[in-house]
Amino acid sequence: MIYRFSNRISGCLLTAVALMQLIPALKANVPGAKVSQSAGNANPTVLPPGSAPHGHTYAEWSEKWWQYVFALPVDHNPIAGADCGNGQSGQVWFLVAGPTTVNCAVPAGKALFFPIINSECSSLEAPPFFGATPADRLACAKSFIDSVTFLAAMVDGVAIQNLSAYRFRSPDFTFTVPDNNILGVPGPVSGQSTADGYYLMLAPLSAGHHTIHVMGTLTFGGVFSIDTTFTLTAGQ
Repeated sequence: MIYRFSNRISGCLLTAVALMQLIPALKANVPGAKVSQSAGNANPTVLPPGSAPHGHTYAEWSEKWWQYVFALPVDHNPIAGADCGNGQSGQVWFLVAGPTTVNCAVPAGKALFFPIINSECSSLEAPPFFGATPADRLACAKSFIDSVTFLAAMVDGVAIQNLSAYRFRSPDFTFTVPDNNILGVPGPVSGQSTADGYYLMLAPLSAGHHTIHVMGTLTFGGVFSIDTTFTLTAGQ
């Protein structure tokens, strides 16, 4: 399944995002975006790609993000426009895009983990998202993300730099979907999946209002575009 910020549910949810060849010159600079140069760190609000925030690597957090999304029924799933707080726990909150604009109240002190563009393939889905073995699932997910043509992210109007460094492939992992799940398969049932994509982990935001803007374009099986703004209210 390709995670797509502009999604649709019809029998099964095709969340799509992913795509051919990241343009080397593209560093998420878009018109009107400010470029952060704080203390020589291009992305001071983003935890480094080689870090292990709260005891897990980015790749491991990508696995947890998918497990979170899979575990919620459609009517409680942020991917279908439900409240962003549903099913959240711990020191890291997952952002999941549904509509073009997502409003979300975030408790104080929570790090935020979210994909810009990502995909997964599993043992439960039909082709082109089916993978019988870990190697098959990895190759499947990778084929989608290898086709990125545009990628951008901004936090409070500041463009995130060097997005190519934030691509991660998950371990092959077990997940469970409930009844009325986003895959549209009979549940509850467990499967195996591998994911690939571009992700960011933000340090906790200061109290007040913030925006995160993600954009992307893919050409796999046609042209798909992402343009989603998270409007966040962080707690005291």
